Amino acid sequence: MDPVANVPTSHDFEIWDNSYSPDFLDINLNSRVPEKWMNFYYVLADEKYSNRIIKPINGYAKNFGVMPELVSINNNIVKLRQYNHAEIFLLVENSKVTTMDRPWVRQYYRSSEALECPQGCFPDQYAFYMPWKIDEDLEILVTSSGDNSPVHVFDKKIINTKIDSVSRYVSSPLIPFYFKSSGEHMVNPEYGRIKLGSPIFDIVFEANDELIEKIKAIYGKEN
Repeated sequence: MDPVANVPTSHDFEIWDNSYSPDFLDINLNSRVPEKWMNFYYVLADEKYSNRIIKPINGYAKNFGVMPELVSINNNIVKLRQYNHAEIFLLVENSKVTTMDRPWVRQYYRSSEALECPQGCFPDQYAFYMPWKIDEDLEILVTSSGDNSPVHVFDKKIINTKIDSVSRYVSSPLIPFYFKSSGEHMVNPEYGRIKLGSPIFDIVFEANDELIEKIKAIYGKEN
């Protein structure tokens, strides 16, 4: 696999602001994200991750992302919890919210899915990408990580598939959410700061015994 061929020759520096419910790969490959951060080659080339059942989806997640935490395994039901890997800032002016995170691969994107804003949330809808992927065919449920999360995540069922080892890029589903307008992340009514390591969403799925053993091998847990 050639890690440097077909590099985009032009970039759209306004694409994040102007794209709603985008394709994860399209929005990154057509912005200023370097090839070395997007290409899956750089994950497979790392012996630490090449044979793991849970892998970062690109070089950026490998170097800067946070692998989901194992919350529990009960009756073959596995729950993982994803945390943010960079701070997110909220600025409220005249009922309008401006949001910002600083990673080169943004943690979230604009969304226009037909989902009503829940009570206690700011009105603009966004969507997280999933920086880590289970390298197995199974159905997963992405859901809220609880009241301590600074975001309201909608339940979303996803048909997860094994990664094609010859794929140049690995895409990600987008998980719609709204920022909560109250909570520990709101420093005051006009300013919010979501700290590094805040719970963002949970990943829940049923696993067979073989998959559970592979997961335990990563996290070093017996149950």
